[in-house]
Amino acid sequence: MFEKIISENQKVKNEEKVDFKEKNRQKEQLYYYINHELQTLFATYNKGEWNRLEKLGDMSSTLYKEKESIIEGLPFTGTMVKEYFSCIDFKKEEEKAVCYVKDKEQLKKAFLQFMMPFYPYYYKQLSEGGLRHTALLQPNTLRLFQQLTGKKFRPGYRNRYTTGVRAFEWDKNRYKVYGKDGKLLCDAIFGTDGIIEGYGQKKYTDETHPDWNIVEEGNWENGTFEGGILRYEYKRSVE
Repeated sequence: MFEKIISENQKVKNEEKVDFKEKNRQKEQLYYYINHELQTLFATYNKGEWNRLEKLGDMSSTLYKEKESIIEGLPFTGTMVKEYFSCIDFKKEEEKAVCYVKDKEQLKKAFLQFMMPFYPYYYKQLSEGGLRHTALLQPNTLRLFQQLTGKKFRPGYRNRYTTGVRAFEWDKNRYKVYGKDGKLLCDAIFGTDGIIEGYGQKKYTDETHPDWNIVEEGNWENGTFEGGILRYEYKRSVE
């Protein structure tokens, strides 16, 4: 009888060990899935092809089944993953979940949460300089990756253009971003709507004349453009 109890206890321990290993394997698979999707979305955003997005990468049926419980166990970072997946329409098939874009604008907001705050304002210069998406992932994204893999990820990894110039540097929440020629693009604190304080550039569509962008370059204070250069930029190439 005693030997039987020991045998049953050992069996339970072995099963728990297998479950733990499988859980960790699926956490790592979630890391690979998210990182690959961020790379794809990064390329799409840089090319200005966001409105063409219809479908994302397929997910294995096992990961699809486990993803909710994994996300629930992610302190501080689970919310950003939830918001990302809320933009996806999962169509379950036999061995995979096919992922369709449910809401492109919400997906864009969710994607940008994974990136450095200056990225959407200087993405052209950054991508033309040869920076990969991994150099532009914000610290909370790297914390997520560490939670999923157990490995440490360094912010700003390979943070240099192909010219050798450092692309950006930061001190707490203030960022300096440079062009591939070393020219300073901004020295500022960013919020959800752009620069809060400091020097930089902001570009947005003129609502009255949608073929044109308004470009503000200069100094900001409390989120307001205080002075500098204001110019108009035509969106379409001249025939």
